[in-house]
Amino acid sequence: MGFIGATVDASLSRLTQLAEAGDDAAVRREMLAWTPQEMLSAVNVARRCDISLLRETDRLTGLGPAFAWLLALSRDGRCREIAAVRLVADSSPLSDRMLAVLAADHVERVRARAWRAIEQRLSPARAATMLPVLIALRHRRWGRRRWTATARW
Repeated sequence: MGFIGATVDASLSRLTQLAEAGDDAAVRREMLAWTPQEMLSAVNVARRCDISLLRETDRLTGLGPAFAWLLALSRDGRCREIAAVRLVADSSPLSDRMLAVLAADHVERVRARAWRAIEQRLSPARAATMLPVLIALRHRRWGRRRWTATARW
């Protein structure tokens, strides 16, 4: 895929539209195709821009898992915390990757929820989906701490 800047913005906008249309499978396919570096680019862009979906937490009841995956990218810590809660109920590889992103969040409550979920669901197969993201996050303050903690896996 190889996107940066405006392309990430367009991708997030398209993913938001797909999520609103209920096309969780398309959102999953696209987000799973992201490399860990592309995922971190998406996090950086999403936290700088104003995506209405990522602010409208009152509309989330009954919505599919795509909303939780996208909420994990939100700049609002409350949205990311809601995402962490919802991701626990979804056992997909994408949820594992998004929990890895949230495990390095700068908001302690978000980090703690995500890390507890990772520890509870950890298996060799799941570690294979999370480790590349944790490796990509190792240069960030909380990512480095989580990466160090994975040494016991």
